[in-house]
Amino acid sequence: MRLWEKVVATGLGTGYLPIAPATFASLLALLLWFLLIPQHLPLRCLLICIAFFYGVNVSARLSVVWGKDPRKIVLDEISGMWLVLLLVPNGLWPGIAGFLVFRAFDVVKPPPIRRAEAVGKGWGIMLDDVLAAGYTAGLIRLLFLISRQSH
Repeated sequence: MRLWEKVVATGLGTGYLPIAPATFASLLALLLWFLLIPQHLPLRCLLICIAFFYGVNVSARLSVVWGKDPRKIVLDEISGMWLVLLLVPNGLWPGIAGFLVFRAFDVVKPPPIRRAEAVGKGWGIMLDDVLAAGYTAGLIRLLFLISRQSH
């Protein structure tokens, strides 16, 4: 396994943190989104797709060495968080709300999120975060819609 693959899979090393590596990786994703990634929809969509499919590949290979769904692999949280940020209303506050809700769904794993982990190879590692991102985006959009209706 090449060093740069480990650096990407571990979210620039956040996966090695002893406490809450997935939370720190999600926070890293939030910061990268707002500070470094241009506000260009096709580029953002492409970046999310690359992160997801690369994540499937590298997670499958690293899980052979590090074990099933290792905590060190956090590229799944990064791509999931980016998907949330793509789907919720643009802005820092929706992004922060998305971060908090995404972390909650990723930890609690309501059905069928937990079942997605059972999918083989790197797919299971990545798919549960895609589902958590979908749940998050749906809830945040619903809350914003309700908020608009009440004003």
